[in-house]
Amino acid sequence: MGNDDSIGLVLSGGGAKGAFQAGVWKAMCELGLADRVSVISGTSAGAINAAAFAALRDPEKICRFWHTKVGDIATPNLSNLVPGQFIVALKDVLSGKPFPFQGLLDRSALETILSRLLPRIWPEGAPEVYATTLECRGGLLSTFDSDCYERQCFFLNEEVNADNRIKQLLASAAIPWGFAPVDLNGRRYVDGSWEAMGGDNIPVSQILERRPDIRTIIVVRCNCAADEPEAIDATIPRGTTLVEVRPRSSLRGLLDVASDLLPSFGFLNDVPFVGKLTQSVDALSRQIRIWSGTLAFNGECAKRFIKQGYAEGMTVLRQLKPKDKLNW
Repeated sequence: MGNDDSIGLVLSGGGAKGAFQAGVWKAMCELGLADRVSVISGTSAGAINAAAFAALRDPEKICRFWHTKVGDIATPNLSNLVPGQFIVALKDVLSGKPFPFQGLLDRSALETILSRLLPRIWPEGAPEVYATTLECRGGLLSTFDSDCYERQCFFLNEEVNADNRIKQLLASAAIPWGFAPVDLNGRRYVDGSWEAMGGDNIPVSQILERRPDIRTIIVVRCNCAADEPEAIDATIPRGTTLVEVRPRSSLRGLLDVASDLLPSFGFLNDVPFVGKLTQSVDALSRQIRIWSGTLAFNGECAKRFIKQGYAEGMTVLRQLKPKDKLNW
């Protein structure tokens, strides 16, 4: 399906901040760029968006999903707080199950929403969609050992079973301790954006490895540069253009008042002893901003994130002039 004008799209994880990517997709549709996308690689919330962008295309429907359904995505999993469930969890631990911890959030609503949102039969000719995840290989004692996790990638277009396709997306978005790991085909998976255990929150490599013909890659991050300054963990080949769209300021959530109370002391960073403390305070403030937006599962935040994504997308992506449209 690719040609010289094809675009690869990479979508990072970010929980509730995935609404920002929906706004960028809306901008891409209006700029005539969405029709040039032939492959999408995503992780966690980015994987869910990748599936929606490829299978639905309609930006209004996707944005509506985010600001009307996002409140149902993460609800407390009260069943895991009853004594009987603790016994089940203990049995999982003693049996040596990989990542034996159950989540504190209930994802059954998310599973139902995705089942209704996405088509049972994958559209023929839709862009390729890759969803990254981490396969757990060890039991309790190896839960925090990165050597016991292996990065995996699901190719959604090849999966003919719609229920398994949904499970693949849930596996990519199974935030450790937030959601329970996903069991699929006898294996256990957690969130693909968990970089401390070898995950890849910016899965550019999936496109570089699988579609070397792609010469333009758009990366949509959910964190601004101040919150996530790290470079992309991939070598971009000569002749390949990489364009990044990301928030110019933090996508603020309900807990941001906490980070507002932690002022920046950057000017003291070089002062002996004091500098170490100020760097720790700044790092804590940054983490609050990241997790506050990530957990902002409510419609009003989603609308704000969508609006911000649309504005950033229109600003950054105007440089990519639409060419011949792809037939899909």
